[in-house]
Parts: sequence; structure tokens; C-alpha cells
Amino acid sequence: MFRLNLAGVLLLLSTICGTVVWIYSFVVIMGYLGWVAIFLLFIFRFVAPIAIIGLLFTGQWAAAGLIAAGLFFTYGMRFYAVRLGQPSVKKEQPRSDFIDVSYTVE
Repeated sequence: MFRLNLAGVLLLLSTICGTVVWIYSFVVIMGYLGWVAIFLLFIFRFVAPIAIIGLLFTGQWAAAGLIAAGLFFTYGMRFYAVRLGQPSVKKEQPRSDFIDVSYTVE
């Protein structure tokens, strides 16, 4: 039960983190490209990688690293939440109340 609750919380947090990264990337692209950015965003649909590439070309390494770290944490939380939400697979244990009465003929 705790795993499912944690999975739900992690999915919510990854959505919030992803939204923040998307908005920050959109603001960065709008700052550099202006209204042309809206046209490009509808064509490519990848806001964060375009923002990272643009920031790397302008030499703003810290901002590009911030967006990359945000993407890493977003998808890291999302994949971990999916992993926690999956049922755990247990190995089949031999039954202790079963008495083996089989014999071999020699």
C-alpha cells in the first residue's frame, strides 16, 4: 500500500517538475527568439532540448545544466514511480505442508 501511495506522489511531483522545466524552457526560448518561438514550438514540440541547445550556443552553461537536471529529475521520478506501481514478483516458495510420497523404481 505504501508503494502505491509513493508512486502516486512521485507521479504528481514529476508532473509538477516537468511543468516547471517546460515553462522555464519556454521563457528562455521566447527571450531569444521572440514570437518565432511559438511557430517553432508547434512544429518541433520539444521545448527543453531546443532551449538547452540554444543556451549552449550562447555559452550559458549554468542555465542549460539547470534545464538538463530538471529533465533528468522529471523522468527519473516518473520511471521510478512506474517501477514502484508495478506489482512485485515473488519467487514461488515450496509448500511446507506438502509431503512427497513419490518413489523411484530401481
